[in-house]
Amino acid sequence: MLRHPWLPAAVHSRRTLGPNSLAFLEHALAALRPIGLDGAARLEVFAQLTAFVAGHVSYEVAQAQAAQSPDRAAAEGRYLAAVAADGHHPELAEALSAAGRPVTPDATFTRFLNRLVDGLDAA
Repeated sequence: MLRHPWLPAAVHSRRTLGPNSLAFLEHALAALRPIGLDGAARLEVFAQLTAFVAGHVSYEVAQAQAAQSPDRAAAEGRYLAAVAADGHHPELAEALSAAGRPVTPDATFTRFLNRLVDGLDAA
């Protein structure tokens, strides 16, 4: 999806399924078979995973575009720091002061995907 930045939006708006889309869907449903869910539940899991990937890619594309405006990113950072320090947003202040995690796109994607899959496994 990163090679085709238009794809995340198309995933949610696509109304027709051609042979390649159906082959991909068939492959995904077969890959999900070992988790032991029925076909309808596997469709839901596939939709959830697809939405996650599309959303994450959209975020990565937006971050890359924002990197083109470093002054804006710096201003947003200063604003968040001020808001976190004002005492009116303790949850945000705690979240922003938490120990750093790897923030590379791949590390973030993997961390989020693991949380999603762990949740699906628990369900």
